[in-house]
This record gives sequence, structure tokens and C-alpha cells, in this order.
Amino acid sequence: MFDEDERAFVLALAALTAQTLLRTESYAAEREASLDLQRALLPAETPPIPGWQFATYYSPAGQGEAGGDFYDVMPLGDGRVVAIVGDVMGRGVEAAAAMAQVRTMIRAYAVVDPEPAMVFSKVDAFFHLADLSQFVTVLYFLIETESGVLHVGNAGHLPPIVLDAEGIATTISVSPGASVLVITDGLVERRGEDIDVGIGRILEATDGESFANLEQLIKRAIEATAPATHDDDVTILALRRD
Repeated sequence: MFDEDERAFVLALAALTAQTLLRTESYAAEREASLDLQRALLPAETPPIPGWQFATYYSPAGQGEAGGDFYDVMPLGDGRVVAIVGDVMGRGVEAAAAMAQVRTMIRAYAVVDPEPAMVFSKVDAFFHLADLSQFVTVLYFLIETESGVLHVGNAGHLPPIVLDAEGIATTISVSPGASVLVITDGLVERRGEDIDVGIGRILEATDGESFANLEQLIKRAIEATAPATHDDDVTILALRRD
């Protein structure tokens, strides 16, 4: 038999447990909703581009909660292709929704005028007009498929890693057989460690190596830098000129 104090304790504990279960169920539902939203909005596959290869990789943060990473590859129909990788700060449904807004905005502006400076200026103007507060980084490529020239726009994002090419600039000339790797900071950023250390691991793991396909290149980058779990989304876009 329980006395009055013991019954009060058991009832209080039961109430607290019920509240915890409700919060857990609510969090799990929101997490699943954000993951479903992000997966639905990211491209299922990259379109075939004659003379070029593309490969992508996406993994949500270690707790399974979607963040704001996004990527896209969009042929323009005139021998040019737009490829983007971006990161909206935050997690959950709000970050996934903001990611969808930014990605859609970039696609719409790129159809009208795909020059990187023009697209970025229009996106910036929209953010200012709509008083949006999200912090977003984007790396944007306008690719001339015949010449191999990549026009680059970079809004606070990690620079591209060019394998078998010279340097990084506002314009990159990609020779046949050369590859370009674009990542989000979730792959290389670690607590208590400078981000350049993580980038250095990729450079060391891929220096002088020959990869049969881009999937092997992506796998090597992940193996060189990523632990079993990570605190942020990881997104990779790789491209190669045949």
C-alpha cells in the first residue's frame, strides 16, 4: 500500500513522464517532417549533360534532423548549365522551408539572366525587400559545357576544390578529365579545430589520385574527413569534364 506522499509522488512522476513522451513525439514528428520536406525539394537525380559527369551526396546531421543544405543542377538549353550548392543556417522545418525558397529563387533568376553577379544581386535585393534574416551561403557555377569555362559566384561559401586544374578564381577553366568538388562546411568543420584542417584532409586524400568515377571521389572525401556522425548536414556536388 502507498501512503499519501508516495501516491502524490507516483502521480507527479506519471504526469512528468506523459509530458516528456508528448514532447518526444512532437519533436520526432517535426524532425520527420523536415527530412521529408528536404528530400522532396532536393533533386532526385542530376540531369544528363553531354560531355560532363555530375554526382551528388547528401546526409542530414547526426541526430537525423534536416538542415538547410541544398544543391541543384539546371541545364539552360543553350549549352550552359547552372550548378549550385548552398547552406541556410538553422535546422528543422523552418530551415528546410527557407532552403526551398532560396533554391527556387535562384532557379527563377537564373532562367532570366544566369550571370552569377546578376543572380546574386537579385537574390540580395529580394532578401532586403522582404526583410529576411536567414544567413545563407551559396556557391554558384555558370558552366559553358563546350569550352569548359566555369563562371563562379561565391556568397560566403567554402571555395571549390579543383582537382587537376590551376587555382581558384572568378573563372575556372576545366580541362578534359579534371574534376571540381563543392562541399558544405558540415563535412570539414569540427569543434575545436580550424576548418582549414578538414579541407586539408580532402586535399591530401585526393592529391595525385585518379578516380574511375565521381562516386569514388565523393567516397574518398567522406572517408578522409567525416566521423561516424556529424553535427551538421553534409552536402557534396562533384562535376567532371570528360
